[in-house]
Amino acid sequence: MKDTILEFDETDGTVRADVARPRHASFSSLDSWRSCPGRWLAGRALPQRYEWDSPLVLGSLAHGALQLAVTRQPDVAHPDWHALVEAAVPMLREENRATGWKPDPIPDGVAKPDGFPMMEADWVDGAAAKLDGFRLTDVFGVPLHPAAAEQELRETIWGIPMTGSVDYRDAERGVVDWKTGRKPDRDSGRMRHADQLRVYKALLETAGVCEVRRARDVYVEHRTFETADLSDEAMAATGSRMARAWDEMNRCVGVGEFPLRPSGLCGWCPLANACPAATLYGAKARAAAARQWPADDARFRLARPATDPVAGFGLPAGTHGGNDDTRKETGVDLFEDLLGGTPEPEPKPKPAEPEKGVDPWETAAGKAALEKWGVPGKAEPAQAEPTGKAEPAQAEPTGKAEPKEPEPTGKAESGKAEPAGGKRLVFGKPFEPTVRDGDALNANAYGFSASIMLSATAAIMCGSALAGKTRDTELLVLRLEWAAARTVFGANVPDVPGLADGDPEPEALGRWLDSTLARDTNRVFMRVAERAGLMERSDVPMGWDMLSAKLKAVGEAAVSVLRDARTLWRA
Repeated sequence: MKDTILEFDETDGTVRADVARPRHASFSSLDSWRSCPGRWLAGRALPQRYEWDSPLVLGSLAHGALQLAVTRQPDVAHPDWHALVEAAVPMLREENRATGWKPDPIPDGVAKPDGFPMMEADWVDGAAAKLDGFRLTDVFGVPLHPAAAEQELRETIWGIPMTGSVDYRDAERGVVDWKTGRKPDRDSGRMRHADQLRVYKALLETAGVCEVRRARDVYVEHRTFETADLSDEAMAATGSRMARAWDEMNRCVGVGEFPLRPSGLCGWCPLANACPAATLYGAKARAAAARQWPADDARFRLARPATDPVAGFGLPAGTHGGNDDTRKETGVDLFEDLLGGTPEPEPKPKPAEPEKGVDPWETAAGKAALEKWGVPGKAEPAQAEPTGKAEPAQAEPTGKAEPKEPEPTGKAESGKAEPAGGKRLVFGKPFEPTVRDGDALNANAYGFSASIMLSATAAIMCGSALAGKTRDTELLVLRLEWAAARTVFGANVPDVPGLADGDPEPEALGRWLDSTLARDTNRVFMRVAERAGLMERSDVPMGWDMLSAKLKAVGEAAVSVLRDARTLWRA
């Protein structure tokens, strides 16, 4: 085996490797590919690493116990799970040995957090804890009538040579997939799990085993389930997703180059520390990444052409920043801190009340002027009306000064449309403020135009799959651009209170969007986003976690670009 087996290219956002073309696919392999081809590649090119709480090991033992439960004692609603896990270990050991390539179900050399080695009993205890409290009647609400468990199938479906192992098949033509993790919160996660059940339905029906009438993902640890849609439309959509992934997989294997798709799952990928596109946001992701392969492993190589002025922006880079190839640098640290909230502006001292002087209209000169202009008597100061209603117009002195217009009250006048939000739409100069006098919105201002274009950009990035997230995307881009500029240019970028909470103060937001720094930061951000493919239609569905992670990575890249621009001027 070559010393270097994975070569990352920051410029193109790819990883290069020489791997054998797959002869068949499983749902898990295609699902891993759709998540990130780099992650799929790691599973084929690198040996498996195990931790004391490895979901792969614990899940395998739990599946073995469930297999024994439904085949040996399906009429026992609440079996002895610990005893079944213990019995599953030798069963799985023999099955794995028979394949000739599967490892022992109990991995060696794994240490517990206290440093002591994990023993077989520890693994058994961990798997049994996941099943504790689960009853077989939780599956369909009635005692089970099993037809098969862990049924291996190999058929060509949707043009794909596919293999699969159906966890449980009921005599009433129901299919169950056991899940030892938690039920996904997001629709995209539940769709992936349902795709697996639809693959099983296609395998069973193509093989002529039976017609599948119902299918459920059963989350044993949390004693809940999710029923899959088995309609023709849903089956066709799953087939289309699987076929695209299979075609792309074979095409990439043929050229030896694989695209990297960063997401919120990067921390759990074996390549988390070596991949230049990896995005690690949140303490959990960083903690998970700390347990993965180190970035300086001899099997990894980073290709970064020194002649490329924007190396790293083929896909937004997050792992290698600065000159020391560390994930974080001072500017990025500040950038991430600023994403958590925009600082409140310093309180401004209240101006001192002006001293009251003599009313000029009470002086001799003032009285003479009033008399000269034909205004009889003393000019009374305007009084605030407690009811907020204007007094009837008084008769004007003929040919004399026009009466003063009443101050706006902030309420729409009768017969005049008022836009949503209570702001009057006015048409001033482009260089004038977006928000004027607190309640007027300048439709010609640079900031107002920028906000419209930002809404359009957010809609393009979301597409139809994330149509309900357009507003969230717009606000996230606003936060990222503001934080990138503030990181580099400091107090030259005005505060925008409320931006971190998704409710920016209009006047403050207008001051920021009206500025030249906001315009130029947006241009930088959008160029990097375009290079990252965020402004192009993709056949690969993108969830909110993936989109937000990619946008945050674009924000980090924008910080680097802006810092380079400032350095050019020695600023």
